[in-house]
Parts: sequence; structure tokens; C-alpha cells
Amino acid sequence: MPYPPLPAAPPSDIHRLPHGLRTLIEANHEKGLYWDDSINPQKGCDPVSTGCTNCFMLDAVKKRYSKMPGSPYFGSDGSAMFFPKELDKLRDDFDPKRYFSPIMGDPYHEDFNDETVALYHEALRQAPYHWIYSFTKRSERLAEVGREIEWGPHICSVVSVENEDYLYRIADQWEAGALRNGVSFEPVVGEIRDTPELRRLLSPPGGRPLDIMFIGGESTKNDNIRPMREAWARTLIRVGLELNVPVFFKQVGDVDFDGRRVGAKKAGRVIDGRTYDALPRGCVDHLVRAPYIAEAARRRSR
Repeated sequence: MPYPPLPAAPPSDIHRLPHGLRTLIEANHEKGLYWDDSINPQKGCDPVSTGCTNCFMLDAVKKRYSKMPGSPYFGSDGSAMFFPKELDKLRDDFDPKRYFSPIMGDPYHEDFNDETVALYHEALRQAPYHWIYSFTKRSERLAEVGREIEWGPHICSVVSVENEDYLYRIADQWEAGALRNGVSFEPVVGEIRDTPELRRLLSPPGGRPLDIMFIGGESTKNDNIRPMREAWARTLIRVGLELNVPVFFKQVGDVDFDGRRVGAKKAGRVIDGRTYDALPRGCVDHLVRAPYIAEAARRRSR
């Protein structure tokens, strides 16, 4: 039975951005990327939930990087390590863009003490000429330390939720007090139903909704891939739009909606003949101002 059509996303105001930045963002959206660059001050991690089963980072460390002389992972089992010099990239890059952090770790890993977490966040705070996504699955630690963090309006805290068992991570995130908040439903490995609980978490009564929702299916070279069902994706997109949560649909995953393992590129990211490429609430406003903030920071650095 065919699905009822999904609503279209609200009109984008990306046209307000400077031409070069708009071109960069649009090119990355074509590739299914909601970021333009990344930093990796935290390298290594440990599985904490089912979404970690086919983690590309752990696979890459085990199969490649641990065997490469000169790699920070050479001889490593993938344990968490902190490389503060990696944070300099944010400070030294005066061309505003959207940063993903960290690409191969978790800033709230239990091996990082509170001083390390504070150092990380201070570096993010001191780069207000970018828009920075800070990702974690360790929402309990985020909730514990978040109230002590000076969150800038350019830092978007994002928790990963792969099925209904981990919806509590969104509640933890609200406790952390970040000024911008998002959720990454990627990889979606189990159904997340449209329930009153989900709606309360995405848009708390009396408060504003989450600022961004990312959705994507699993990609892995492993045999135990968990396909995302089309109905699951449609439910999340529809609920997000109904609650005024900006939605970015990243990918179907390596297995298409017909159950064929065709690879993420071929499976694509089109649903109902359209893509969902929303920028977070507040992102465009910030990036419109960012060149002026960057120029002032550049002058101070001379």
C-alpha cells in the first residue's frame, strides 16, 4: 500500500548567506553532508549502545590505522585519546563554515576528566565565526557537566539516538543547558514510533522545539547491516516537520527501501521526489554575521 505523501519542508533562507559559503553548503548537501569541515580532538572510543556495532571509527582503527606507522592509532586498540592541538584548527580558520566535532570520538568519554571537557568547550566557544556541531552518545555525562559549560549560540549540541531505547538521551540533552540542540537519528536501526513521549522530547511543552533533526540509515562493509525501513524514516520526517523541527535527511543507507544492498550513494537521499536539507534554527542568522566576527578575530590575532 502506498504511503501518504510527506509534507514539503519550509522554504529555506540559505540565499541570505554569502555566495561562497552558500555554494560550499549546497555542494556538501548534494553529497548528503550537513557539515563543511571537521575537527578530531578526541580520537578513539568504546561501544556504548547498539548504534556503535558497526562504527566506522572502530573498524578503521582495527583494520587500518593501528597498522600504519605515524598514525596516532599505531598499535592502538582504539582507546580514547585527547589531542588538544587539533582544536587550533577552529581558531586558525577564519573562513566561516559548519564544523562537525569530533568525527572519530566522543567529547564526554569517561576517560576524559572534567578539565579536558572544559578545555574542549572553551576552544569551541572561542571560535564564534563558525557553526559547530558537538556530537555525543554519552548524554548522561553531558547532562552532568553541561550546566558548568559556557555555551555559545554557535555551538549546537547533538545527541545520537538509534532506536527507542535511547530516547532518554534527548531528555538528558535538555538538562545540559545548551543554547542550540539537535538529535541525530543515525543510524536508525529500529523503529521509533510517533508517540506522545517522542513529541514531548522533540518539542517540550512551553519551550521551543529542537533546532535540528538528522536522519539516516546505516552504512557499513560488515555483513550485519541493519536496514532502515522506509516507514521509520517517514515517521521521523513527518513528526519533525509537524513540530517545527528542521529536518535533514542524510541518507537511506547501504540498503535501499526495497531491501537491496546497493550502497549509500545509489540508495540516495530522495524521498517522495525531494530531499530534506534544512539548516538548524539560527544557523543562517549566525553565518550571515560570521564573516564580520571572523574579520575582527583575524585583526586581533595579528
